[in-house]
Amino acid sequence: MASRPFLITLIAILAILIGLVTLAGGALLAFADIVPEGSTLALSAVHTLGYVTLAIGLLTLIVGIALWKGWTIAWYLGLILFGINAVMGIINIVINKSYSPVLSVVIAVIVIYYLFRPHVKEFFKV
Repeated sequence: MASRPFLITLIAILAILIGLVTLAGGALLAFADIVPEGSTLALSAVHTLGYVTLAIGLLTLIVGIALWKGWTIAWYLGLILFGINAVMGIINIVINKSYSPVLSVVIAVIVIYYLFRPHVKEFFKV
């Protein structure tokens, strides 16, 4: 097995950390009562957002671990995860006319490009 490329190590560590933070944020939203009493619809929306955030955090954590271990599926999951991140960032830029997600989009595109480098594809046996 080829040795893990340095940037894959860095991406994996960042994905694991982001996954853990996202899981914590999702748990806060899913299980905390942070809306004024009597606002059941708002509370339901917050909890739903929390569950979605938990799922995204779990997926990100799994991708990070899979990238670290060099599993072939990680290559595909990484493309999906960073592809979704790029598309959502672009949508956010267009709809909100905000340029704050530009860095996130650039990083996602760079990671996608890097995943297609020959030595990275060789590492993941793709």
